Amino acid sequence: MFHFLKKYTFLLVILVAFFSVAGCIKPEEYSPVPRIVSIQPSKTIIRNVTDTLYFLIEFEDSGADLGVIELDSQPGLFLYDARTDYIDSLLIPQIEDRGVTSSIKGQILARIPTQCCIPISGIPCTPNADYPLLDSLHFLVKLKDRSDNESEWVPAPLVLIDCYSF
Repeated sequence: MFHFLKKYTFLLVILVAFFSVAGCIKPEEYSPVPRIVSIQPSKTIIRNVTDTLYFLIEFEDSGADLGVIELDSQPGLFLYDARTDYIDSLLIPQIEDRGVTSSIKGQILARIPTQCCIPISGIPCTPNADYPLLDSLHFLVKLKDRSDNESEWVPAPLVLIDCYSF
């Protein structure tokens, strides 16, 4: 028995030291203002009117107050289209903390409304308008939590529209 303890004493000391240090590690704390870490589009080229585009938005936030909790909640995701100066607002589901702190890090998959090329002449989003070969989508993205904290506007990667593929 003594030989067993002597043989594994070093291993036991290492394990106790590891768990002592691991218990002292503090979880990450994020700002109460949401922060967009990255934006990744599902495609870099989409077809005019017909393709669906998604943005995978990685974020950090403290307070666990992103997303809707009631039917009358305010939008939490904003998309600014620099081509048209239009801001689209989207509801996002409630994102709850699941740890010992209220700081959260996660991802939101946002479906971008159907996009079409801006014509040189004619009616937009119709096959008989006169279009350039390609159009480019320049989006800025912002998050807002239920405490009215807003992230900075973050540019999404450029996405091209193939204007003649209906």
